[in-house]
Amino acid sequence: MADITQEIETLATYLGTTATFARVWRQHLPPKYTANELSIRYLGDSSESETAYHFRIDREYQVVYFAATEIACIQRATLLQRAINQQIKIPIKDATGYMSLGSFSISQPFKTDTDGVFAVVGVLQAQVREARYFAPVPKMQIIEHRIYTEPGQAMWEDVEVNPVSNAEVNGTSWNEFRTALEKVAKEKNGGGI
Repeated sequence: MADITQEIETLATYLGTTATFARVWRQHLPPKYTANELSIRYLGDSSESETAYHFRIDREYQVVYFAATEIACIQRATLLQRAINQQIKIPIKDATGYMSLGSFSISQPFKTDTDGVFAVVGVLQAQVREARYFAPVPKMQIIEHRIYTEPGQAMWEDVEVNPVSNAEVNGTSWNEFRTALEKVAKEKNGGGI
């Protein structure tokens, strides 16, 4: 099941492998901007049905990097962009699914309100797919067989089979069961099944 907090944590872990950050903020900007910090924020999503079995969720994440100079912002943003473009899918942390990484567009660096700190903003397009919930359907408990040798004439009446396993029918293997049926058919009319 798609969970935004797990996805943010996944992005923080994955982007943290590209470089060392002093701190990675999750879902909010720092109260005071400091160089070499990263912020990852969820911006929104939309969903679309793809098949009867699953649907796709398109998400947008904002990635903000803070640095001491504009050049440092550009250099780190380029590293982040390359890392995102290198992977098509990444496993979602503490979940069974994957996140597909799409486009990553970045802004030009700008000066923040904090003296000596610049920032660059990137927007990451990502996708996750989620299976729909289906109510469990009860399994078959009894199978009835009716085999006729001639139209309108019953040869074998209501054989009940409890499906303990596919290999056995009431403790008899399928080959033994078939052999018994053929024997009865030969005795009844001299023919096979």
